[in-house]
Amino acid sequence: MRSDGTGQRRLAGSTSRDHAPAWSPDGRKILFESRSDGDSEIYVIHADRSGLRNLTRDALPDEDPAWSPDGRAIVFASRSHGIRDIWVMNADGTHRRRLTHDLRGARSPVWSPDGRKIAFERTPPGLAGGGKLYAHFDVYAVNADGSGQPRPLTKDGRQPRWSPDGRMIVFVSSRDGNSEIYAMNSDGSGQRNMTRTPRATEGSFAWSPSRGR
Repeated sequence: MRSDGTGQRRLAGSTSRDHAPAWSPDGRKILFESRSDGDSEIYVIHADRSGLRNLTRDALPDEDPAWSPDGRAIVFASRSHGIRDIWVMNADGTHRRRLTHDLRGARSPVWSPDGRKIAFERTPPGLAGGGKLYAHFDVYAVNADGSGQPRPLTKDGRQPRWSPDGRMIVFVSSRDGNSEIYAMNSDGSGQRNMTRTPRATEGSFAWSPSRGR
């Protein structure tokens, strides 16, 4: 729809659950996840409703798709045999490659502004589904080209978001007994509580577009 709410139109209609839309950096395409019978596939469609295409076609739960900053690649989480890893593919669905290997519980990947790294959250082994709500997640980073190994950045952290200049990552953590917003340098150093509201629960946030300040 237009920014004033007029001109609403359906882009893709099916019996599946279509959700998590994301505009391509050039504003021409929309990426989204379509879920049916427990499986998810990643689709793309042009903003004029043409060119609907399934990019994954593998009958696996493929989730959390996100465009690279230059629009040439897509990162997503895919689960096979109970193990969810982070994958990258070209924007047309070709050249699919795995960035993490049997890491388990990897999800919600986000690109760094320069496109060189991807941050994501994961559930440590043996802790999935247990403990306090939203607890037991760690934030990791991995090179987008697949080199090196995934690197843990936090103990108890989720929903990583890069600052516009790529120098910081904000995340949510329950390490102090309730859900609060934290910030850290992109290498994981300098972690600090930004909200300090012990009687409130924080979980959603957004950077300002001006260098994240």
